[in-house]
Amino acid sequence: MTSVPSSTADRNRAARRCLVIYNPVAGWRRRRRLDTALAALEAHGLSAAVVETTGLGHGDSLARAADADMVVAAGGDGTVGEVAGGLMARAEAGRPVPPLGIVPLGTANVMAAELGL
Repeated sequence: MTSVPSSTADRNRAARRCLVIYNPVAGWRRRRRLDTALAALEAHGLSAAVVETTGLGHGDSLARAADADMVVAAGGDGTVGEVAGGLMARAEAGRPVPPLGIVPLGTANVMAAELGL
């Protein structure tokens, strides 16, 4: 039987493999922000693999297929929406859904602003 983490600290210790789904078009001027986020993940013991999206819908398919303890959407509102949609499809299929992180790199970042990121 698998134990369920009881606190945020327990969940953070449990998440070791992180998939960062990065839209290089949305964040091409903000690569330094992504590098800072990657350094923070590593400082917290996470091993982050970065995969760049190549077009519309790619973030969704990457999230659906992710074999990671945590998924991070690094891009604009479209990237975040695609990745979240891919994770929701996992839930609807009865598959485990890793936590979603967001690194806002888009032009407007409406969602990030609404969330206070």
